[in-house]
This record gives sequence, C-alpha cells and structure tokens, in this order.
Amino acid sequence: MTRLGKKIMRRVYYAFVLRTLWHPLSVHLAVISIGVFALSRAVSIPDVWANLMQVKVGEMMNFFVGAFLNTQFAVILWVAVIAAALISLTVGMLREQRLKHVLGREAEWA
Repeated sequence: MTRLGKKIMRRVYYAFVLRTLWHPLSVHLAVISIGVFALSRAVSIPDVWANLMQVKVGEMMNFFVGAFLNTQFAVILWVAVIAAALISLTVGMLREQRLKHVLGREAEWA
C-alpha cells in the first residue's frame, strides 16, 4: 500500500473509532462506569452492605431515605448522575425501538 493509501486508511480508522466512542450508548456507559467508580471510592460498600443486612424488611425504605439524606453532597451528586444516565439511556433505547417499529428501519438515537 502506498504512503497516501496508508494515510487515508489511518483517517478512516480514526473516524471509525471516534464515531464508536461518541455513540450515545458508549457515552452513557462511560458516564455510568465513572459514576459507579467514584461512588465506590466515596462510600464503603462493605459497611453499607453490613448495615443493610441488619435492617428489617419493612424498614428498608426508611433506611435508604435516612442513608441518602445523611450522606455527603458528593455522594448525592454521583447517585444523581448515575440515575440521570440510566434514565436517559432507557428513554433513548425506548425511543429507538419505537422509531424502529414506526419507520420499519434502524434509527440512530442521540
């Protein structure tokens, strides 16, 4: 392959990688992954799990509300980011399914 051909193919590969990385599913999964990682660094998961195991079944909602209200702002922010990304991902996928059903073809959602 000539030097020009290699240069052109390199640009095609870059375009493919960028298009894949900026696909809405990739972006949502990256945001969720970063949020879960940051949340796991801010909260002691084994301690939360140990406390959860001591709560009676009927008092679960009170435990979650109390834990959420008595936590740091950063934890609340990361939970909100993860929830927003999950909701946005779900809405986007449902919208794509509806468009696919209505139009009878693939639909790119953003």
